[in-house]
Amino acid sequence: MTARNTVRGSALISCLLRHRKAIPGEAGEGGTGTYETGAGGVGEGGRTEHGGPRLWKVMVVEDNPRMLACLREELGRSYNVLAFDSAEVAFEKVVEFAPDIIVVGAMRRGMGGLEMCRRIKNDHRRRHIPVILIAARATEEQQIEGFEAGVDGYIFKPFSVRLLLSRIDNIIRQRENVRDALARSTVDLAQLDIASPDKTFMDKLMAIIEKDISNPDLSIEDVCNEMAMSHVSLHRRLKSIAGSNVNGFIREVRLKKAAQMLSVKGIGITEVLYAVGFNHKSYFTNCFKERFGMTPSEYAKKHAK
Repeated sequence: MTARNTVRGSALISCLLRHRKAIPGEAGEGGTGTYETGAGGVGEGGRTEHGGPRLWKVMVVEDNPRMLACLREELGRSYNVLAFDSAEVAFEKVVEFAPDIIVVGAMRRGMGGLEMCRRIKNDHRRRHIPVILIAARATEEQQIEGFEAGVDGYIFKPFSVRLLLSRIDNIIRQRENVRDALARSTVDLAQLDIASPDKTFMDKLMAIIEKDISNPDLSIEDVCNEMAMSHVSLHRRLKSIAGSNVNGFIREVRLKKAAQMLSVKGIGITEVLYAVGFNHKSYFTNCFKERFGMTPSEYAKKHAK
């Protein structure tokens, strides 16, 4: 997935000119409007539960009505946009809407953009979401303050839509790299040369599962306790990164670990199934075949070295 490179740098200026006047019923001064704009064909992030493409969600927070309308219009060509004109309301809605990225302006009224970012990064239910801050030119000290507050990237005014799309794309590509690594036949995020909240989260989650992988009774509650997250929060974040629920992901890690072990000559299937937390050979064989398209013995014969 990449944003359209044909978007011109002047697109935002043209859009602002089109929205010289506040639009009736739109976000206005002091308002708390919420608007959702879907995109077609681009900005896809995996698949929905029904098999269709999932559009990446971008939450835009801006209390300038014209700027909000323009960002919603331009980003809405590529993403599913959730637009808010109040940082306070947007912050409360982050958990509910689970955006993939948040783009926030400096905000002239109420909670500022930097303060919203600081609160997001201090909340374990929200801190994994990347935040891009749109701001006027900032001094080096102000930028350092922003990065210490958890800002993932700055966009300075005046800016082009193309630049903002490029920054969003870069963050999304990092998330897709993690997703692609998880989709491979073996679990290995170490090879990814990126440092992102998603990778850190997945490294921790897989370490917890792999530490207790031979335990057939490893439960969602056990994993949630180790992660210091509620089941709902863990489910939402895992779903957004890996497209899986917690139980499904635990099974996926078990099966991928089994595939790794079966690739080593001399390790028997019974040894493998117990090592990865399965109790019954028939169930293990069915799950493995469903995942890899062949039985464990067939896989070992083909891949063992």
